[in-house]
Amino acid sequence: MLLTYKLPLEILHLVNLLLCGLFSRLYNDMNPKYKFVMHLVDVYGPFAFFRACYDDMNLERLRSKMTMKTAEDQMFNFDPRTINWEEYFYRIHIPGVLKYLCK
Repeated sequence: MLLTYKLPLEILHLVNLLLCGLFSRLYNDMNPKYKFVMHLVDVYGPFAFFRACYDDMNLERLRSKMTMKTAEDQMFNFDPRTINWEEYFYRIHIPGVLKYLCK
């Protein structure tokens, strides 16, 4: 990322200084965007590349004991296989990130 994005941005900054601020608007527009993306990389990087395997035997036992016949059983359905992940990301996760992380 350094060679692809930061280096051209710094070259633009130097050219801007040499040309007495001719590219100030472009640099002032691109620099905060770069910093924001790098902030997102810092925040989500550990989660994106973390490999873990969790023991969920207690959860599996609890799920097998539930009959899923009553309304209460349906209300406490916590099987991750029934989650529509695409809908979750588009309707819940991404709007939450934009609302609370992008302040």
